[in-house]
Amino acid sequence: MLSAHFNHLQERIYHLMITLSKWLKAQSKKRLLIWLGVVVVSLALLQVVVANLRLRVSLHQRQQDKQAAREAADVAYQALLEQQTQEQAERAQLRQQAPLERPQLVGIQNLYVFFVRPPDTSDAQIMPLIKQLQQFSSTRYDSLFAMHTFFAEQARNYRAKPFTLVLHLAPTIEELAVNRVGDVMEFWDRDVYAVQKLQDQFATILAKHKIVLGEGKSALFIYFDDSFLGDETADSFYDQKAFRSFSDEGQRQAYVNAYDFSVAFASTLVEIAAHETLHLFGAKDKYLENEYGCEATGRGNPDQQPTFPQKTGDIMCGLIEQREGEFHRAEFQQGELVINRHTAAEIGWIPLSE
Repeated sequence: MLSAHFNHLQERIYHLMITLSKWLKAQSKKRLLIWLGVVVVSLALLQVVVANLRLRVSLHQRQQDKQAAREAADVAYQALLEQQTQEQAERAQLRQQAPLERPQLVGIQNLYVFFVRPPDTSDAQIMPLIKQLQQFSSTRYDSLFAMHTFFAEQARNYRAKPFTLVLHLAPTIEELAVNRVGDVMEFWDRDVYAVQKLQDQFATILAKHKIVLGEGKSALFIYFDDSFLGDETADSFYDQKAFRSFSDEGQRQAYVNAYDFSVAFASTLVEIAAHETLHLFGAKDKYLENEYGCEATGRGNPDQQPTFPQKTGDIMCGLIEQREGEFHRAEFQQGELVINRHTAAEIGWIPLSE
């Protein structure tokens, strides 16, 4: 009987051990799962921390790069300003060392004419117009040679001193990519050195041909560019163009924008060229800058009585005043443009007091 009891106890212990073993195994799996969960969560949190650190380092690096770029740009801008200031001072010093007398349209005047185009315009596009301008004709107002005829006819009205305007037409077309300046008469929000930069670009052509300007020598650049910016916010027509035609009396250089390549534009282009050329000899503009009209000094005959209607207009304005304040365009080919006494005095044909 004792043996049977012992066997029963042994069986109970065996089952208990089996149950305990199963419980222990169950407890180990739970602990393992718990530890695994802790490890996974820890790794995830570590990845978040690392990613956050990397983001902060990247943002800091970007800020440093931006700051370095700004500092480099400031240094470059200051260097450019110093260079431009130095160049401006050198130009001023040069003008002081070699002052030019007040230019007058008297004696022999050599005008070197250069035909210039941008790289995106071909010779073929502008050659018909250039051939029209190059015609050796003193009677057609669509030839550059007619400028001398016009000046001579007007000079006779004032018994001016004899003069000869000798045109030197460049045999080849120059290619030049210029910085866009727009309307040079508008100064707000502009690069104050833009015009000087533009003139420096054209000066490379003079250097190429070894031409030194001075007394009796001037240059006329005709720049063929029919491109149109198409900016609706632009204030004027010439803000859509590379530059507005202008002259620098001190440098004895005139710059004409040929914005139309048609042969029919030739007479208008010659009129503009004559206008800008007269600037080189002291003539002043006589048109109103902000409205369509002329000053009183821009009338063809300022001394006419009664004053209106005027039949002609001074070439430094280009308009005829039919009634006071009412103007229409003067036609160069119809003989409606003249050099009045005010312009004649400015270019040295008569005393300024007359």
